[in-house]
Amino acid sequence: DSDSDSDSSDAAPRVDWPADAEQYVDGYLYGAQPAPPGPPKPGVPYKAVLSSRASYGSGDVLDGDAPLGPLMPFCPYCARLSLVLVESGVEFVPFLIDGQDKPKWFTDAYEAAETPSMLGTPGGFAPGGGEGDPNSWAGDSKEILRRLREQSPEVREWLDARQPTDPAVTVDSITKMMSSIGFGEIVSFIALTKEAGGRGLAKNLLGMTSFDVASHDFETDPGEALRQKCVDMTTKLWLECEKMIASLGDAPYICGDAPGLADVMFVTMANFAKNVLKAGASGNPAAAERGGCDLADVGAPSVAAYVDRWRKRASWKKAFFTTSQYGAHHLMAMTTMMMMAADALDGGKKVFDALERLRRLDEDYSYEKKTPATTKAVAA
Repeated sequence: DSDSDSDSSDAAPRVDWPADAEQYVDGYLYGAQPAPPGPPKPGVPYKAVLSSRASYGSGDVLDGDAPLGPLMPFCPYCARLSLVLVESGVEFVPFLIDGQDKPKWFTDAYEAAETPSMLGTPGGFAPGGGEGDPNSWAGDSKEILRRLREQSPEVREWLDARQPTDPAVTVDSITKMMSSIGFGEIVSFIALTKEAGGRGLAKNLLGMTSFDVASHDFETDPGEALRQKCVDMTTKLWLECEKMIASLGDAPYICGDAPGLADVMFVTMANFAKNVLKAGASGNPAAAERGGCDLADVGAPSVAAYVDRWRKRASWKKAFFTTSQYGAHHLMAMTTMMMMAADALDGGKKVFDALERLRRLDEDYSYEKKTPATTKAVAA
């Protein structure tokens, strides 16, 4: 499974921010993340976090008249590591990396330009560890988590102490279930595409789920069958999620009174899928026919309450830089891929509508904010 973003294009910056302008506006990063001032302090690693914007202010089919938004973390894989670090009491310094506009300092320093990635320990390459240059960035979220366990007593203690209260529930089963929901919702949205690129995208995304890719003919199916299979899969899994969370009783988390890794794996993708459904970027009739829906509409009201509990934790704000329920940046990062299926999305208008729903619900986005940036469109 791929859980890293590694596009390291040498193209000119998408957001051209004046060199003499402050990168931060009212506490939000609107320009590009500046380069690290030097090596990380011992025990306080740097962490590259995949981020995006509610709008690039480009005037293209996805942005319309929406002005430039701030750069905000969104990636479930990056957030998982951030939550593990914060919950276990390990400090780190985040660097927000725009997936559509990676800063040159990052691509120059790290050829793979993957996110998440870490520089320094715990999480990165350790001096004398034999895995890699300790002065280089290290990617792959699974490997980062492994190194965090090995290098940090605090992380190791937190991971070992926080186990699911139900022995039938495992981190692996939750991870697969939530990937199936998140990517399944997206594929149900683009399933009617006849474009080779769009069908290839659907197949690749479903390869990270419990969907039986080998049983489906992606080349000949007109799309209706694929969409229904995805809707059936996600509908079933949402009900399983609801049963699991509702059965917790008085315990607020899957791991009991306090969250553990199973909770982290669950909530990060649940939050992403919650935004996808609210945007209406799903083939599920509850979302597609109503212009978006809530988790309660897919039979998961307890999951909605569970996500809200997480949003009140201090670690959530440190991982996502916000406590807003919704944000178009969660979906924007997927749009360059989704536009490979533009024929099924009214040339991108359906994606714009989905983004607009989230932009209007986003507590950190302003239609009135004006910045000195000039931007370029990437969507036709």
